[in-house]
Amino acid sequence: VEIDFNSTIDSNSPGNGWLTAQSGSGATNFKGDIGNTTPIGNLLVFPNQTNLYGNITTADGNVEFDGPVTLEKNVTINTSNGQAFNVPAGNIKFESTIDAAVEGVQSLTLEAGGEGCIESCGGGYGDPSPGTVTLMGAIGGQNALNTLLIRGGDISLANVTTTGSQYY
Repeated sequence: VEIDFNSTIDSNSPGNGWLTAQSGSGATNFKGDIGNTTPIGNLLVFPNQTNLYGNITTADGNVEFDGPVTLEKNVTINTSNGQAFNVPAGNIKFESTIDAAVEGVQSLTLEAGGEGCIESCGGGYGDPSPGTVTLMGAIGGQNALNTLLIRGGDISLANVTTTGSQYY
């Protein structure tokens, strides 16, 4: 069974709630942004194919994909409430491959706090440290990405193939 999210997905309040998708034998298609207006808590997508058409934003929550992912458009995943530097953030984890839909066209940006975070940036809630970024499968192994940008605390990745730049 395939799961299609045909529009945007937002939380009722920043960081509230989990979104878990398990499609069985079919693909999961996120055709709109997730957490763009009001960031969600966490996102977990179980093991089959995932197709991303939009950006994902969490408010300090984790994002995990357990199966292969195809980027249908340029995608940004931000686990630091839409911020890029010196803020606490959730972790980003891909347990399988990441490919562009079209060789060298789609780009991926992963922002998990980056540049470190001093203790005072926690604001009294949550873990005041940047998130980790873990990419366990080949990136661009079937269809190379255009560019890859990663910001976070600890970064772990496998084989990366892009036609453009890579930033870590």
